[in-house]
Amino acid sequence: MEQQKNLMTIAEIAEFCGLERETVEELLEQDIIACAERHPEPKFSEEQVVLVRRVRRLNQDIGVNLPGIDVIFHMRERMLEMQQQMKEMETQMERMRRKHHETLRSALVQGGMFHDLD
Repeated sequence: MEQQKNLMTIAEIAEFCGLERETVEELLEQDIIACAERHPEPKFSEEQVVLVRRVRRLNQDIGVNLPGIDVIFHMRERMLEMQQQMKEMETQMERMRRKHHETLRSALVQGGMFHDLD
C-alpha cells in the first residue's frame, strides 16, 4: 500500500486548527474524521484536516455541537452522492435521446419520408 504524503498527527491537527487535542480525539472517536494510518500513532490526510477545520468553523462560528456537525456532514455527503447520481442520469438520458433520434431518423429515411442529407 502506498503511503500518503503530508500526514498529520492529532497534536499537529489540533495546533494547526486551533483546537484542543481532546477535541480532535473526540472527532476520531465519533467517526467524524478517520485516520489514514494507525501505527505507531494516528495520522490524518489533508482531506481530514479540512474536515477538522470545518468542524471548528461550524462549532465556533455558529455554535453547532458535535452531534449536529455529524448530521451536517452526513447530509452533505448524501447530497453530493445524489448530485452525482443526477449527473449520471442526465448523461444516460442524453444518450437515450440521441439513440432515439438516430433510430427515428433512420426509420424516416428508410420509409422515404425524409432524405438523408449526410
